[in-house]
Amino acid sequence: MASRREKVGTVVLTALIVGGITVPAQAAPPPGAKITAVPDAGARPQAVSVPLLPTGRLAMPPTLPTEPISFLTAQVDAAIVETQVLAEQINELSQVHEDARLSLAWADHEWRQTDEKLQVAKQNAAQAATEAYRTAGQLPAPLQGDSILRDLQQLSPQQSAKPVGESAAFELQRATDAEAKARASLVEKTEAEKVASTELTSVITTLAQRDAALLLLQQRLETLKTEEELRIERETEKLRSDYTAGQSNQGLLAHPDARKAVLFALEQLGKPYQFAEEGPSKFDCSGLVQTSYRQTGRLLPRVSKDQFAAYKDKQVQLDALLPGDLLFYARDPKDPRTIHHVMIYLGDNKVVHAPKAGDFVKISRVNLGTGSQVDFAVRVYDAVPVPVPVEVPPTTPPVTTTTSTS
Repeated sequence: MASRREKVGTVVLTALIVGGITVPAQAAPPPGAKITAVPDAGARPQAVSVPLLPTGRLAMPPTLPTEPISFLTAQVDAAIVETQVLAEQINELSQVHEDARLSLAWADHEWRQTDEKLQVAKQNAAQAATEAYRTAGQLPAPLQGDSILRDLQQLSPQQSAKPVGESAAFELQRATDAEAKARASLVEKTEAEKVASTELTSVITTLAQRDAALLLLQQRLETLKTEEELRIERETEKLRSDYTAGQSNQGLLAHPDARKAVLFALEQLGKPYQFAEEGPSKFDCSGLVQTSYRQTGRLLPRVSKDQFAAYKDKQVQLDALLPGDLLFYARDPKDPRTIHHVMIYLGDNKVVHAPKAGDFVKISRVNLGTGSQVDFAVRVYDAVPVPVPVEVPPTTPPVTTTTSTS
């Protein structure tokens, strides 16, 4: 026979989450916010401190160029790294908070069940005590709460209805212990959910502040852009119409499915960046990668560093890249756990990616030589060899002979 837990299953748990959770008096009530699933997974991240200047603006890069455009560009680049790190933290903390919410919902359900059983056990014990007093010829005193168990235990062997009294006392003790254990678990899960919610809210607030400051920097930068820079941007966007994913490297071609992912990503050019979006109209960096490869039937993890981890055994040297390879930036080039940005390689030192807040899906150039900022690269689909052309010997038309008749 199926247990009570198996019967309630997902339906009960969902009802608990949607309908809210009642916590006993000793426990603090959980936040009433509706659960919002964020597609992400990972262990609880380390807290990241993002320094602010006394003016409240984002931290400056270590070295500052003197030209206004370069100066603001360096500021924006430093701010982008900060916001990307915070965005990845939110992805991870959202999953931690979701897990805590589910654990709390189940703990509440468990406590409700044990409390119901405790109330039944108290009623049965009260009836047993009353019957025992009646059998002994005594008038029953008011039997309530914890006094029930004491009254049962104080009955002499001659006075008590031994089988009934002992059974009721045993069941009451067991129900009391079970309820206390479930209550303690509920208090623990409530506190864990509060901590997870507080951490998530704190990082979300910080990211909102950084995004606002970053947007201001970007607006200032746009006012200083020269016509030459705008022309370069237009030419870069035009590359989409001229692009071919059939480029080879060291006798290898990108797998057809990798080229398919590249072409899908290029179709998203111009769509705005939006944190935690996977399309169809907005993307963040890892969302663009995941959605592009989903078109080929391959489901990649949602977080950029997890995308690297899934293919860490298929790392690629920067001089052997093919279209479709994934390139990563990290805060520590020796530690893939610090990855904060992912891009899809196009060939010819170009990538397609969703760079940052206020920007859009675009093609950018990357330095793959000395001093490259690309820290890691992996290949999702194995490359295929360049087909060897088959030489077909030329055909000669058949010689026709004519005979004359006389």
